[in-house]
Amino acid sequence: ALNLKLPSSTAQEMNIELKQLNIELSSSSLAYLGKSLSFEQLDIKLSNVIKKDKPIIVRIDENVKYERVVKVLDILQKYSLNNLALVTQ
Repeated sequence: ALNLKLPSSTAQEMNIELKQLNIELSSSSLAYLGKSLSFEQLDIKLSNVIKKDKPIIVRIDENVKYERVVKVLDILQKYSLNNLALVTQ
């Protein structure tokens, strides 16, 4: 797992399930299910997801450039993985 400084939010807390996909993004790293990888590797991993409604939990460091966030969102959209939650503190 990446050490991230998450932005704060007043949104209601949600329960995190074990059978979900976890993506973490920092300004220099990307992790999927706790393992560091590249955007290209993430694309390959997500192409293999069969259950399209599987919950996807995305943790993004508050200092990440928007273009890196968009890269992740583009890959998710490419495979119709839309059950997305952004985690905050």
